[in-house]
Amino acid sequence: GSNLVLSKFDTFRKAEPDVDGVLSFTAIANGTMQQPDLHARISLEKISVQGKPLGGVEAKADSTGSNLAYELQSQLVGAQLNASGTTSLLGEYQTQAKLTVRGLDLANVIELAAPGSFKGTSAIAGTVSVSGPAAQPRKMEGAAEFNDVDFKLQGVELKAAEPLRASLKDGRVTLDQIHVTGDRKSTRLNS
Repeated sequence: GSNLVLSKFDTFRKAEPDVDGVLSFTAIANGTMQQPDLHARISLEKISVQGKPLGGVEAKADSTGSNLAYELQSQLVGAQLNASGTTSLLGEYQTQAKLTVRGLDLANVIELAAPGSFKGTSAIAGTVSVSGPAAQPRKMEGAAEFNDVDFKLQGVELKAAEPLRASLKDGRVTLDQIHVTGDRKSTRLNS
């Protein structure tokens, strides 16, 4: 499909009357579930909520043998998100994936859900990676590192003086390192 305007579809318009976008996609598969020989592309551009432009998302997936590789690029609410990974289509679906975030301002996200309820800004950038069997999420491991974390709320600024680090193991997220500074104050937490 190409250049499908979501608001032109009755089912979508009734379910999400204040959301719109332009959808394009292609998918070609010529194989089995374990070796699909898949080549797919999807893009959702000109996304808007209540007439406010949000950005767009593009994704692609390609398989070679029993391995699926995928990528996602997004420019939404002023933030840039890039993700990529591979997943085996056999057994436990062994996966390795990485997400990179740049320029995320939580105020833009909160404004979508609760307009006018939040007066502040933030700047967040970092990476999150995971690996392990997707069929058993509790066995997956991961790490996150945010090099840029800065919040400003009602004249108070909190900023990460060092990278904020967290890890995932046995189904639990652990904050490994936090060092936040503010007006003449500094707080450090290490696990």
